[in-house]
Amino acid sequence: MAPKDATVVDKGKAAVATSDNESKGKKGKKGAAAAPDIFLAKFRPKPRWGVYALFLAVSVSIVMFYDTCDVRKAKKDCGYPGVSALECRTSACFLKGGGEMEKKKITIKRQKGTKFGLVSGSKKEDSDVFIKSIKEGAIQDHNAGAVPEDQIYASDTITRIDGKTGASLRKSLSSTNTENVVIELTRSKLPSYLMWIHTGSKANFAEKLLTAPGTKAWFEAFTKLGGLGFAFWYMSGFPPASLPFYYFGTSGAIAWHMNRCCHDKDVAGGVPHCYKGGSAKFEVAMNRITEKGQKMLAKVQKNPRSYIDWLFWSPDFAIKKWL
Repeated sequence: MAPKDATVVDKGKAAVATSDNESKGKKGKKGAAAAPDIFLAKFRPKPRWGVYALFLAVSVSIVMFYDTCDVRKAKKDCGYPGVSALECRTSACFLKGGGEMEKKKITIKRQKGTKFGLVSGSKKEDSDVFIKSIKEGAIQDHNAGAVPEDQIYASDTITRIDGKTGASLRKSLSSTNTENVVIELTRSKLPSYLMWIHTGSKANFAEKLLTAPGTKAWFEAFTKLGGLGFAFWYMSGFPPASLPFYYFGTSGAIAWHMNRCCHDKDVAGGVPHCYKGGSAKFEVAMNRITEKGQKMLAKVQKNPRSYIDWLFWSPDFAIKKWL
């Protein structure tokens, strides 16, 4: 038999070994969590607040030098009768023109007795037929030999068949006597990866928002400003958590400012009171900002003192005030 003291010693060694393994495991987890930061640190500088301040200065200069309500041509209406000033300035430009459908006319050739093979997602009282899904039939056969632009898809809406609408359209869908059929339909302008949003014959709010010209212009501006923001973030040395709010958030706000609508309640009859100013093209907008900034710089260089007075501060005024 082993001595009791030896047994106690062995248990102690086992406990120490277990404790060491646990501590090594914790250190291993911490090391794994810190690995991405260490990897990024090899390529990025130490945190510097001045970089974000510079990016913020660029953003503020865009707001200062870009007049959103500057109309070079005729005012483009982006509201409706009774639209409030708040709605006009915040969301009108990002809904106007959204939800418009693409119209197509497609000829289907089939043998007599062949069904179309589509499942309707519309109610009986609806005038149009929303295609919920496509199964075996004439449409599936047509799609197999047609280019993508001339195919018929689930989420399309049939508006006419051989010129017939309403109840006559539904009868034509169930008929199998005609060999050549002309189908007129409407299709959402959403990209294919977002087509799941389109769930009926009419566009919903999300679809109107995503397909509006104002939203597309905002996305273009945000993409380019966000790319600039990403470059500034990379130079700042701060962790990725600062990227969404400080850089992408600021970029999104500036892009909204550049593409929002303007409101003027004191206008003559026939003139839009909620209108789009500025420019629909990001490059044109940036050219205007550069042009205005250069003019401002030239004026400051010509007479700096006048711009000190414009900022509500002058040495003479300050001395008299405090004396």
